[in-house]
Amino acid sequence: MSANSDAMEREVKAILQIYEVARTDARPRTFREGLAVDRHFSRLMDILAGRIRHFTKVYGLNDMRDDAHQACALAVHRAIGAYDPHQARFTTFVTWQLRGELQGLRHRVRLDQRESARKIGARTVSISQTNADGEAEALTIVDDSALPAVEYGASTAMARHCANRLLDDWQRQMLQRGSGAGRGSQTPARLAAQLANERAIVASHLLDIPHGPAGQGMTSEQMRQVARRVMRHMAKSALAHAA
Repeated sequence: MSANSDAMEREVKAILQIYEVARTDARPRTFREGLAVDRHFSRLMDILAGRIRHFTKVYGLNDMRDDAHQACALAVHRAIGAYDPHQARFTTFVTWQLRGELQGLRHRVRLDQRESARKIGARTVSISQTNADGEAEALTIVDDSALPAVEYGASTAMARHCANRLLDDWQRQMLQRGSGAGRGSQTPARLAAQLANERAIVASHLLDIPHGPAGQGMTSEQMRQVARRVMRHMAKSALAHAA
């Protein structure tokens, strides 16, 4: 075993002994015991400093070393609390804790590296940037229309989601009835096709989506009547859900 591994074992053992004494006596740790724990923990972090720097670089977090160091300190605290010397050496156990915490930090601050972000071309920017002297500067938003555009996109997405849910309810209820007012006796396949056609007409009115072949052979007034009838049903359904 390496000298660093043995040194880590000694520091962790000392911390665990302090924890055990307080737990056995059923009391909180004293001020002096707290200072001793801090001292052993500081030594442990010094021993792990090289490994922390290595993993910080591996996970691409060199531009936020302070955050990475704090994440690693949390990982070490967690490792001490869950460590079982009968299962593995602390040097092995803490390595996986460090990797997991840094990976979690990277996922939180590097959202654009995720597959979902790459698909839509998302890019994460820092809320601060550094100048040539290494001093932090406030981030300047170049595109002043970005915020209204994002808000419009979010509200549109929410409106479409809500409309689609209500249309799903309407379409499901109409299929369950087998035939609606004015449709007469129809086969299930024909009814499903008619409902899909009417849904496309309503979606074009509500969401400004071109209805394509939907509504062929119908006048503008007929399509308007379809939209009004379906939207009345959607309004009742929305009120029922709200109640």
